[in-house]
Amino acid sequence: MRLSKLGFVLCLSILVGGWACQQKTPAQVAMTARDSIANASAFVGNEEKTHPECAVQETVSNTTKICSLLHDGKVGVNLAVDALHQFCASPDYDKGGPCTPNANLQNQLEAALSHVNQVISDIKAVK
Repeated sequence: MRLSKLGFVLCLSILVGGWACQQKTPAQVAMTARDSIANASAFVGNEEKTHPECAVQETVSNTTKICSLLHDGKVGVNLAVDALHQFCASPDYDKGGPCTPNANLQNQLEAALSHVNQVISDIKAVK
């Protein structure tokens, strides 16, 4: 199967953002999102441990680049968690059951994950 130039550019940009070019089912998207969120949360948490000065200054007045990025990372992870919960929402899911993906919300979930990936890249660039 040949990709058009636009398709190639889109796949490349998605791949750079942490998503594979192959078509994923909504259930696979949910699993990938869950794993990505867990990894991002662990990364941000570990970085926070190496920058204790950021923990005491979670205010708007905090002007250090790394602290600002860590705050953005924490907020981004929380938003991604919310997006995943909305994507998977169902009465069973709310009670601990399996994800029932809502394909209409996939773009929002992918946007939230893309934001988290960008913040993590920015954190790594500052280190």
